[in-house]
Amino acid sequence: MLKDIPFKIIVKLIRSLRHDFFTVPWPDHAPSIYCDKDLESVLRDEHHFEGTYLGYNYKGEVLNLRAPWGTNSDGKQMELHVRARPAKRDDYAYEYVAHLEKSRFEHPEEHVNEIGFSWETGTMLFTDLLEQSDINYTNE
Repeated sequence: MLKDIPFKIIVKLIRSLRHDFFTVPWPDHAPSIYCDKDLESVLRDEHHFEGTYLGYNYKGEVLNLRAPWGTNSDGKQMELHVRARPAKRDDYAYEYVAHLEKSRFEHPEEHVNEIGFSWETGTMLFTDLLEQSDINYTNE
């Protein structure tokens, strides 16, 4: 029975499958935000982001967090998704990308098909959060 399998083994298996079979290239076409700070604690503690074992692994990512983000004009639940990797430039430590999309739980088919997906809106919302938290960043 599933409940008899130790939880740590299940988590390790899911992480391995995600890394081995669901790694995709980093979205170099997406708007990037650069920052010297690891923002995980800020996003979790101040803005209620959480991690997930579900979803693609962007090659090189060191952070993958999501937060529920209200509903769109059609009443569909949205989520803000933020990822980070080490920056490929000398003046900042991390490169972040963010997108807004339909909830993976409430609208799984639309989520997978990227209906309502927006890099631009996600980036704008993410930079608003950084400004609320008084975090220095650049998008240049």
